[in-house]
Amino acid sequence: MESSLSSSDESQTPTPSVESQTPNPRYFVCVTHNNILGDTINLYTNGVFGYKINYKISNCEIIKFVFIDGKISEIVSVYKNKELKDTNLLLLELFNPTGQKLVFFAIRHAEGEHNSHPILAKFSSDYTDPSLTEKGKGQAKCAGSNLKKYIDTLNTLNPLEIIKIERFFVSTLVRTRETLAYVLEGMEFEPRIVDVIVLPGSEEVSKSALTGYENTSNCTNSLDRRTDCKQMNYGAYTLNVKWEYWDRIYNRGSNNTQKNNMFQTAFAIIDEELSRTRGGKRQKKAMKKRYIIRKTMKRKLRLPKKGFTGRSAKRRP
Repeated sequence: MESSLSSSDESQTPTPSVESQTPNPRYFVCVTHNNILGDTINLYTNGVFGYKINYKISNCEIIKFVFIDGKISEIVSVYKNKELKDTNLLLLELFNPTGQKLVFFAIRHAEGEHNSHPILAKFSSDYTDPSLTEKGKGQAKCAGSNLKKYIDTLNTLNPLEIIKIERFFVSTLVRTRETLAYVLEGMEFEPRIVDVIVLPGSEEVSKSALTGYENTSNCTNSLDRRTDCKQMNYGAYTLNVKWEYWDRIYNRGSNNTQKNNMFQTAFAIIDEELSRTRGGKRQKKAMKKRYIIRKTMKRKLRLPKKGFTGRSAKRRP
């Protein structure tokens, strides 16, 4: 799996593992940015429609990307401008209805301090990696509440396929982590300590030659990464932030190049995390088996209990 997350092996297109039987759909949340979301939509729709869609992503808009066996199946805008919607941006026939289904709820971050002063944010270092405004925090909570309503509706319609969010992804910028924390608060998500993965390729893409301070992260230098970049407390939630995959792909201290397609990279991460989980389960089973064997052998050999010096020894007082 190391190779699929390496920047030197960009030609490969990793796809999720598929079980022999029809696996249950898997659900994820990814908080990212306006331009990268628009580019990702165009990446998948341009080959279908033959032209690019000039799609403006609103603050905290939620777009559902559905993949079957690693191939795009649906792109649906489910929440925009404080309203639940069901707007199909792309709907294709399922490539394999019985294949592995991965569903990503991609969310644009809420209003940041730089959104109030967009020109100043490009030239003033005071706006380096800006946080959310109070209005932005409210937007994120509202988005989380509506996402919960959307998921609850789907669960009611299909009680045999209960939606459970498995993993959460963010970009390198603090506003995506803050947005996720307040989205979780709006969802009333449990538990309140959440592992979060920094997703390579989800960084904001500059449409001009000037990147600006607002898109410069304070946490990308792995040699001098602050403690608050690894564990962050926002509201009622604590985020444990994993930089492992970002560090593996990008050069240390640099995030100026989009190395991979955002979702293709997520597939590889999901696959690797799954293999680790399975490996842990296998290890626990092996340890349990060894314990049972040792216990059985002791019984067969009638070995003395602890506290005896030999078979004929008397018990110590």
